[in-house]
Amino acid sequence: MLPASAFAEVLVGASRLGPKATARTEAFVDSIVDLVPPIDRNVAKIAAALRAAHKSIRLPDALVIAVGRSVGASAIVTADARWRAADKRVQILG
Repeated sequence: MLPASAFAEVLVGASRLGPKATARTEAFVDSIVDLVPPIDRNVAKIAAALRAAHKSIRLPDALVIAVGRSVGASAIVTADARWRAADKRVQILG
């Protein structure tokens, strides 16, 4: 699973290179990700509450954690240790 907000971030660099790079990047993501959940009202509310409670977590990160919560993910994986305080399911890579 890759939240729509993170999917957009993945596409930024490719989009700067043009439509072919964007299509290749999207095809790669599709090959490894089975679901891209949208950012809906519920996710937005969860993200807002996370931002209010954890000032070190930026909105893009709060959206990822919020999607994980909204879909009942068993783990939320990141390299950012600041996320750990926001949810017990956060697992730090590295």
